[in-house]
Formats: sequence, structure tokens, C-alpha cells
Amino acid sequence: IGNQPRDIVVEKNTVMQSGTFVHAYGKPIEGFVFRNNMGRHNSYGIMGDGQGSGNPAINAYFPNGIIDRNVIAGGKATNYPGTNYFPSVAEYEASFANLLDENFVLVPGSTFRTAATDGGALGADVNAINTTMRIVSSAIAPVPAAAPAPEPAGPATATSPDPRSEEHTSEL
Repeated sequence: IGNQPRDIVVEKNTVMQSGTFVHAYGKPIEGFVFRNNMGRHNSYGIMGDGQGSGNPAINAYFPNGIIDRNVIAGGKATNYPGTNYFPSVAEYEASFANLLDENFVLVPGSTFRTAATDGGALGADVNAINTTMRIVSSAIAPVPAAAPAPEPAGPATATSPDPRSEEHTSEL
């Protein structure tokens, strides 16, 4: 995030990234809200150019921003605002129904199912997304297949006389 956008809200996302969770650059960003998301810290977590990661980056790039109720798996709690969650990466990954099949539904018993600011689940509502996708998919009418192109006419034969011949002309 850079070049000074205003009033950016990133909320209820489940992210499976290999790099940073958030990377800021340029001038500070006013009105930034990062809430109820789930992702891995990896090497830098929330970072800002020239500031490192965690609170120094947050203070420099997101003054008065809200960084709340996010899972930052593998991060250090002492480096971030205290209202976030820092499970190990293994605990984080065990929170999902089946990572190998990219099923990011939270398993029953996951502490993240009721940890969001609204009392609901952190991250994306995968069940709602799947339901919406099924509804949209069933509402889209299949595109009919194109009719096959007519075969090119071949030369006239004895069984199919030339329609221009005298035998096929009619008098008016």
C-alpha cells in the first residue's frame, strides 16, 4: 500500500501468502483499518519501507490506524498491537478443514470461529462464498453450442441436377 491512499479498510480475509502480510511505502496512510483477517507473518508480517515490521511500521505508515483481531501466524505478540492473535504456523494451518484441497473453512472447535470483532469467525466466510458461487453458477444459463457450419456444396452430379439447368426452370 503506498502513494498515500485514504480510508482503506481490509477486513475478514483469509490469506495464504508466501511474502509479507501488509507492505507499506511512501507517505503515511490515514484511515487504515486492518481487522479480522488471517494470514502468516512469514519474514516480515506487517512491514513498512525503512521501518522494519510490526509496531514501528504501523506507527510510521498507519498513524491512528486500526490493526485489530488479526491472526498473524508465526509473528511475535510483543511486536504488534495487543488485540491480535499469534498462533504458530502449524496451529494456524490446523484451523482449516483441509489445506491440501484449499478448503479454508474453520474447523469446529477453532478459537478463531468466534474471535472477530462482531463475535463471528475471523477471516473470510468461506461457507457464504461457496454458497454464493453455487447460486451464481446455477443462475448462469449455459451458452448454446454453435450450430455446425454447412458443408460446402460439391460439384453437381446426376443425382443432384444443377438447379440452373432447363429441367429445373419454371415458367411464370
